[in-house]
Amino acid sequence: MDVLYVADQSDHLESAATLERALAAVTIHETPSGEGALETLATESIDCIVVDLPAPDDGDLEFLRRVRERAPSVSLILLSNAPSEAVLAEAIDAGITGYLSKQLPGWDELLVRTIRNAAEKHHTERALAERTKEFTAVQLTAHLLEDATQSLEDVLEQFVTFLPSSFTRPEATAARVTVSTHQVTTEGFDPAAESISVRTQTDDGTPIALEVAAIGVRPVGDSEPFLDEEVALVDTLLSFLEFYLERRESRQRLELALEGADAGIWAWDIETGELLWDENLERLFGLEPGTFEGTYRDFLEYVHPEDRPTVDRAAADALERAERFSLEFRIVRPDETVHWLASRATILTDASGEPVRMIGIEVDITERKERERQLQVINHLLRHNVRNDMAIVRGYAEAIRDGDGDRDEQAAVMIETIDELLETIDKKQTIVDVLSGPHERRARELVGTLEGAIDLVAAQYPAVEITRALPETCLVVAVPELEAALIELLENAVVHNDCEQPVLEVAVECDDRTARIHVGDTGPRIPEMEIDVLTGTRSIDPLYHGSGLGLWVVHWVVKRSGGMLTFNTNEPRGNVVTVTLPVADRG
Repeated sequence: MDVLYVADQSDHLESAATLERALAAVTIHETPSGEGALETLATESIDCIVVDLPAPDDGDLEFLRRVRERAPSVSLILLSNAPSEAVLAEAIDAGITGYLSKQLPGWDELLVRTIRNAAEKHHTERALAERTKEFTAVQLTAHLLEDATQSLEDVLEQFVTFLPSSFTRPEATAARVTVSTHQVTTEGFDPAAESISVRTQTDDGTPIALEVAAIGVRPVGDSEPFLDEEVALVDTLLSFLEFYLERRESRQRLELALEGADAGIWAWDIETGELLWDENLERLFGLEPGTFEGTYRDFLEYVHPEDRPTVDRAAADALERAERFSLEFRIVRPDETVHWLASRATILTDASGEPVRMIGIEVDITERKERERQLQVINHLLRHNVRNDMAIVRGYAEAIRDGDGDRDEQAAVMIETIDELLETIDKKQTIVDVLSGPHERRARELVGTLEGAIDLVAAQYPAVEITRALPETCLVVAVPELEAALIELLENAVVHNDCEQPVLEVAVECDDRTARIHVGDTGPRIPEMEIDVLTGTRSIDPLYHGSGLGLWVVHWVVKRSGGMLTFNTNEPRGNVVTVTLPVADRG
């Protein structure tokens, strides 16, 4: 990965060297000037840009706009001290994708994580794009060679015609395929050009050759004419061509590849309306093989209601323009779980250019989307909470400096706020452990763990009255951080309670399938916005601040344990938060 670090002061450029040491397999391109940055973007392939501006002015904002114009899809991160909200809003309008204040404690570690996330996203998207091209090309090959009525010449003509579209630069790619004495070449193919050339032969000795040539002028910064994935793609296509020509084991190989990639393929006959899914795609949608009804409308029923209009409109636009279809959307499986899919498709047209068939691939990207959301939550809450707490500390520090008010009282508030900041850092580490750990689920004794958490909270908050209704024993399946989550759940109910003597009611129900931990309180109602964001029914926006990281710790531990977190109203006042966990097999 290549990172461009732009800073106009030498001590800032030292941060770039520190950054390079902290990030493995990352090359830092340093430049002190805007013109140098633009020159680097013109000659190098950059994956992430970090601009270090202590106090952005109008000239800096114009520079950010020029960078965004030059590199529209690259992550652009602004480092600054404390710009005004107006300047920050203009920077966002200029195209930055992330902002970090250098006044935040640990900003450098957060920058490292932000760049790592950009790298993960970059490599995931690149791998997805290359995998999509490979599977689409393989599916098109399968469709062509399954038609036994066509001559070999016709099959090879169609195969070599669509092949360049599977490459990064279709307009500068030409191909030639040779099977025995049959040879088909696309326009512009130059055997003297740089090319990928692979050869094999069938079991009966028939030679097969596939050549892909790079024609035209190569863009500045491209060191090689083809990506490694494209070289692998040609080799894969040759293998499938060989196997399809022999009519042996092609279906099994394709299905195994798709299953391993959490992907499935489909083909939609535009004229008849028939929609064919392979078994891998049915499994992605949570269906038993062979149970999909086989129409476009049946497919739409599985799309998340909020995404359904977008998917329908995108499909219609692709058909109208005979263009490729590319979209990420959610589906709802029969078990009501929500999954994210990345859908890519290509359209086949008849001689008059009318769409006759759409062939595509669906890849499950739920894990990637969940990680993106996790990073968004952590960044949002830490930025908000740390900024607010530091504002309090600064205010009281200035009052002490100026001799205003009671110094002892002001110092006490500062110490309390600093303690809260340290607690936030501890919770951040717990979240990091939960999200980056191995997530080993195993049988754990719930009642003893819960009683330990209750005793700890009771000792820490002696004014709280806690009632218990617990069975003698209950064995659940959970990750190692279960106890930390239970403590957070109880503490959250205490610290947000505005009663003089808070009351907590803790109960456990345990049956053959699930264990349900109910924690009832007498405090103010948890805001609906916070519940909606926690449960995923609402996205995070600038208006969302939340009450802290505590409930997020609970949410992620429960989710990693295969459980569920739900919220209800207590009577006559308060909340009932329920944690549902799977019960362990006692056998």
